[in-house]
Amino acid sequence: MKAEQHFQKALRFEKTQSGLEPATDWESIIELGYMAAHHFLIAGADWRSGTHPSTHAHGLNPKLLRDLNASAEVQKAWSDFDVLRSGNVYGGRTNGAGSAQARLCLKIIKEWAEAAHP
Repeated sequence: MKAEQHFQKALRFEKTQSGLEPATDWESIIELGYMAAHHFLIAGADWRSGTHPSTHAHGLNPKLLRDLNASAEVQKAWSDFDVLRSGNVYGGRTNGAGSAQARLCLKIIKEWAEAAHP
């Protein structure tokens, strides 16, 4: 999948989660937001480096962001998403409060990717 395809897929995930209700659909908002953020991140990495990442493993995204000298804000947004996803989606530790945080993290990562969009 090329960078633009990753970006378009991210937009579809983002659009789907944006129509969900934060208080009741928090698991879906977090999961779809995480997937959108991942695809924005891969597209942004490709556009910034000129090389498509050789792997799409979510666990390698922190290193990828460091290697690209992404801002601390972008790195933290991805880290926060990782914590949100594992704690809230798998652990069920939220009543919907995580929805706003997930949407903020997604916004930060999307803006980072868009800034590199050709």
